[in-house]
Amino acid sequence: MVQKELPPVYILNYDHFGVILWGIDSIKSVLEEHLSRLEKYPDAAVGWDNEAYAYDFMAQNEPSLLERLKESMSRFPGRLGIGSCTYGQPLSRFILEESNVRQLTFAQKCVEKYFGNKRSVYIMSEHAFHCQMPQLLKKAGFEAAILRTHFMMYGYTPSCNEPIVNRTGPDGTILPAVPMYPQQPESVSDIDSGPGPFGMVTVDGKILTDYNLRDSLQVFRETFGQTIIPLVASRADDPGQREEILEAHGGDSAFKWILAEDVFKHLPAPAVSFQPLPDAYYARMPWVFCGNWIWNQTRKHEVKLLTAERLNAVGVALGGRDLSEYLEQAWKSLLVAQHHDIQIMGLQNVGRNFLSQADQHSQAIISEHLSAICSRIGSEIKSRTVIFNPLAWERVHIVRHENTACSCSIPALGFKAVCDADLVLTETPAADKDQKTLKIRFYNIILHPQGGIRQIQDTAGCGFLRENTTSGYLAGIVDGQLERSQAQRVQIEAMPGAATVIEHGTIGTIPYTSEWTFYQDSPAIHWKGRLTVNQQKIGTLTSNEQDSTSAFCHTDKIALHLHPDLTGRVVGIEDHPFAVVETSGQCLQGNYWTAVADKQGGLAVFNRGLMGTAMQPDGHISIPLAFSMYYVWNTIYMKGDYNYELAILPFRGDWKKQDLHKKAVEYNFPCLVFKSEQLSEPMGEQWSPIQSLQTDAVMSAIFAEGTSIYIRFYEYCGQPTSVTFDWMGRTACFEEVDLLLNQIGRMGSVLPMGPYQIRTVRLVEPEPGNAYPFHHQRQYERKKHGDWHNSEWFKAEQNNSLADIGLADI
Repeated sequence: MVQKELPPVYILNYDHFGVILWGIDSIKSVLEEHLSRLEKYPDAAVGWDNEAYAYDFMAQNEPSLLERLKESMSRFPGRLGIGSCTYGQPLSRFILEESNVRQLTFAQKCVEKYFGNKRSVYIMSEHAFHCQMPQLLKKAGFEAAILRTHFMMYGYTPSCNEPIVNRTGPDGTILPAVPMYPQQPESVSDIDSGPGPFGMVTVDGKILTDYNLRDSLQVFRETFGQTIIPLVASRADDPGQREEILEAHGGDSAFKWILAEDVFKHLPAPAVSFQPLPDAYYARMPWVFCGNWIWNQTRKHEVKLLTAERLNAVGVALGGRDLSEYLEQAWKSLLVAQHHDIQIMGLQNVGRNFLSQADQHSQAIISEHLSAICSRIGSEIKSRTVIFNPLAWERVHIVRHENTACSCSIPALGFKAVCDADLVLTETPAADKDQKTLKIRFYNIILHPQGGIRQIQDTAGCGFLRENTTSGYLAGIVDGQLERSQAQRVQIEAMPGAATVIEHGTIGTIPYTSEWTFYQDSPAIHWKGRLTVNQQKIGTLTSNEQDSTSAFCHTDKIALHLHPDLTGRVVGIEDHPFAVVETSGQCLQGNYWTAVADKQGGLAVFNRGLMGTAMQPDGHISIPLAFSMYYVWNTIYMKGDYNYELAILPFRGDWKKQDLHKKAVEYNFPCLVFKSEQLSEPMGEQWSPIQSLQTDAVMSAIFAEGTSIYIRFYEYCGQPTSVTFDWMGRTACFEEVDLLLNQIGRMGSVLPMGPYQIRTVRLVEPEPGNAYPFHHQRQYERKKHGDWHNSEWFKAEQNNSLADIGLADI
């Protein structure tokens, strides 16, 4: 029998490191090691999978190192390359839509700035993938991808037994990709710890990193080369590769070391379309590590920056200064704060530093534009509250002043003035403090005397929660014992427009506060919690200081427990970046929200950073709040006060028809409230640049570049729609651009949106030479203290007008 000739193996070898975790001295030493090896092994090649921020850092702090790197790349063309595809190396599944976009575009711009060309092939070490990556990558200038998660501790990509595939996104975008070969366990072993051992890596990645003679690339070639021709072996792992792998395969024509941008030159045209389901991109996180501080704070600043960016666009449309230069600095700080090592290793001080920088820029941008625009909203010169809605649809906002409250509609991306004297007393919920019952417009609520909620009924008397079961309690393992919250005091505070149930107690030795607020004019039920922790052990008790399991056992952590009344087939719903999907997984993980539902209805959980929801075997759900136990990378015991926020929304009927996604986005993007006593060039009691918006799509961004305004929309539930609206009083017309703002083509006044499609447009003139009418063309006057970014000016303003800017509760 003639032995079948085995295919060649093309080797991609990338070191996964950077400034954030490794530091600049490590980068210097790794570069010298690479140069030595490239000299010694003339057929070797190596790439740098740094966060792209590292090059900005080098340019500012170590310019000679950056020049050394660039000079070395010229010295070893095609053998020393850059693989930096995101600005801050996030786990992309758990950042919002616009952060996904900016991670790619800022990386592309950064690499082009310092090295003269953009990245053409996407390659990442840890899990930076989700179902919408083909569309995002293609529109960000990438031509192909290495669709592998090399280091699978926090998730993995689906596999395919092909050398190359047409990876197809849910919108139909096709991107050539090298898939992960079928070599790893792909079944979820349980609802907590996920697939396979925690330290799992790809077979080829392990060989290239931890080479030994019994498990060489020849074994890899013999194992996969019978069906996959040719083979690609890729590694994107921490520096520390053994030199023996180079010794073993150096000079062997069957093993070719190349860079990612060259691999597709050696592969055939893809013949297979590969379109895995969205939840085939399995992801897991150590939710509530560090008390969830990192995720909660990142979300807070992410939303604030997006709000500042939208205000800047409106301000520019009104003739104000374009502060995009400072928005860019805020974005870069936020993107670095989303670094996976900050999250999974608990680098809280690093996170605080970058989030603080982002916050200072965002707050000052909000100040300049909000104060200028709000001075024009109203019709009389008197004290008034001006409310800004950062979302592209009209919404209800509740205004409170002393013992009065009123609900009012705020226009899309618009402003509304409300005078304190005009506020009228709204209805106070009926509360029976002895019987522990509440009645609001949407629900009848029955409380448990010892804490928690017995039932939430609709107006017809039908319950949303399981009968004879309490919901809204805390439970988890504390110092090795399973504990449940014990209320010591329960009180009801009713006020115009809302009622709050406040519960104080302990869970084991940990004091807690739980607050449920029921609004007359909103069906969303808001919950706030606080835990006061003093280094107790929370979660699965272990004696292993390098434990890699307990951080993923969400059922053992302190969690908020809810028992929805569901029967028959129950489905989980997750919010992924730019898509909302049903999932078969038992651990629900949603950016804005998750939900469980049956045919009759269900329960949605809106979050501001608490992205994990566990579906328990008995049908109830729990939202983890705290974990404080041995952890493989960096054990951090919680100490102090930890605060949490979420909302639940009971619903009837098909979840797809309840507009849950927009309601969850509303929960994440509260209105801005500004007190004003000035009025000049008034535009009326309410004003918005957008009118008559018709679409089921969501606006994820509106931003200014110079005098141009760009808007991005996405369709999230698989139903085609279109977008039309008026801008500044005239029909809006569009020119489509990609994510790097390169022109694609003129669209007219209707923007079609296919299922799961993401489209970015520039607003263009409706008629040649006929501009959108601005309400005034002059620039805002500069503050008397000088430029806004001056630190002394900033502090002075914070003590005065900025104190009037607040985030509303609803």
